[in-house]
Amino acid sequence: MDIFITVNSGMEQLAAQEVKELIKAKATAHEALVEFKIKSKEELLLLIHRLQSVKRIAINLGKFGSLDKLDFASLKFPWKEVLSAETKLKINVENVKGNDNRLEISRKVIAQLFPILTKEFNSSPIIEMKHPDVEVIIHRSGEEYFIGLDVCGKELNARAYRLFVNHAAFKGDLGYYLIRKSGFKAGEKLLSGFAKDGTVAIEAALYGNELRVTADSKEFSFHKFSLFKEFDFAKFAEETFVQPKTPTVINAFDLGMQSVIAANKNSALAKTKNYVGFHKYGLDELELKFSEGEFDRIIMHVTLKDEANLNEIYYQTLFLLKSGGTLLIIGRKGFELSISNKFKLISEEEIQRGESFHKVWLMEKL
Repeated sequence: MDIFITVNSGMEQLAAQEVKELIKAKATAHEALVEFKIKSKEELLLLIHRLQSVKRIAINLGKFGSLDKLDFASLKFPWKEVLSAETKLKINVENVKGNDNRLEISRKVIAQLFPILTKEFNSSPIIEMKHPDVEVIIHRSGEEYFIGLDVCGKELNARAYRLFVNHAAFKGDLGYYLIRKSGFKAGEKLLSGFAKDGTVAIEAALYGNELRVTADSKEFSFHKFSLFKEFDFAKFAEETFVQPKTPTVINAFDLGMQSVIAANKNSALAKTKNYVGFHKYGLDELELKFSEGEFDRIIMHVTLKDEANLNEIYYQTLFLLKSGGTLLIIGRKGFELSISNKFKLISEEEIQRGESFHKVWLMEKL
């Protein structure tokens, strides 16, 4: 089965790497989208529950350079394994600016797709905008349009566990991107500083312990697919999501108790309470709470109020990091970071998410 996943811009290569790591499939990266093939229903479910870089996951119906050349009639697609005469559909156009443009694209797809479905099920498709069973995704990637059936019916990167949100924090996919950028791997020791709502530490615990990222929900579209009608979901979960024999434990701290409480609540919802320790520590307490050279990676999310403490951040991280360990600092747009001569700058980049901008510096302790 052909699959595509949509991601935020800049996440394409990481998403392709994730797919390869999870199901050993070769993935091709496009603009804000990655396409690949799966061999089984089990692989699809594994991706749904484990991918951390993804926004949406869709069964790929095809890609077209022009919507005037749509040809669903030539598809040998098993419509009845996914849809039925009663399926309520919604058309969702992504990565296209302007409501008029999106409406025109929707009309072109409907004009070609709906006659096929009418013939297949001997009845006209049902349109439902508020509570659809399945969303037809039309995603523009560069000069091509990818069309697919969303298997979940919602964006997955916001994370259901993020109920107690800090205004300076970010969604789960960006948190995951940052922990992978730091070089963090399972079994290593990571410290997440100024933890905010805990997203970075929680994403590290999910990744490091191969935990389920997305909790199963009967609201997900694939539960309505005939393809999964006789599938034993309980057996799949029991065999797939097992407790790690040697847990990877993440440490995190924040200056404010309110943030620590929020992070602990989010961690409980994410089912990572046994893998993350959130602490109310001041910067100057770190050398008393942890051992010299204890950590392989340190991630510091520095907001405006923390910038004056840069020298103390360097002092503490130099003490806590192993030789060759990495420090990743996340700051605001416009923040000019001076690099300590005790560190080697590996990379510097700017990340935009909607109206928010972040600057990220990755350094290695000399």
